Amino acid sequence: ITTLMFTLAILFFGYTQRQKMPETYLPNVDIPVVTVMTTYKNGSAEVIESKITDKVEEVISSISELESVSSNTSRGISVVVAQFKLTKSIEEATNDVRDKVASIELPSGVDKPIIEKYSMNAAPIITLFVSTTSDDVQNLMLFANETIKPKLQNVRGVGQVSVIGLRNKILKIT
Repeated sequence: ITTLMFTLAILFFGYTQRQKMPETYLPNVDIPVVTVMTTYKNGSAEVIESKITDKVEEVISSISELESVSSNTSRGISVVVAQFKLTKSIEEATNDVRDKVASIELPSGVDKPIIEKYSMNAAPIITLFVSTTSDDVQNLMLFANETIKPKLQNVRGVGQVSVIGLRNKILKIT
């Protein structure tokens, strides 16, 4: 009878505690992943690999709680992705990567590295497409950039609005 009472007590307390547990369908998980993107116009993949990617990987690999480093190098661009253990905050990981990358001496002509943190919450929620019945695509794009974009940016909770496909006219005087 003692075993039966003990089993019933465990079932009772287990059931009551299960009812009190919070449950979320899409939990807010910040996976500490930081990317370093560096561009070098007219640089071949081999040059970028040896002069940029290898140096970035080397300094990032000394950061604590690093889980993995991967990279992709192609003509004109280097992308290094650093993934940290879940115990490290995304802000701390980003700051550590930024500090380490700032210490690298890059060749002249290399653009300043862009350091971004990856966020599951940064995935697009809404994608809008605009079109026009006239042939004036430039006016449509200006309307999207100068009218629609600012209105969407003013909505509370909106993190970023991007207009893709905008063709800026460039006037070159030589």
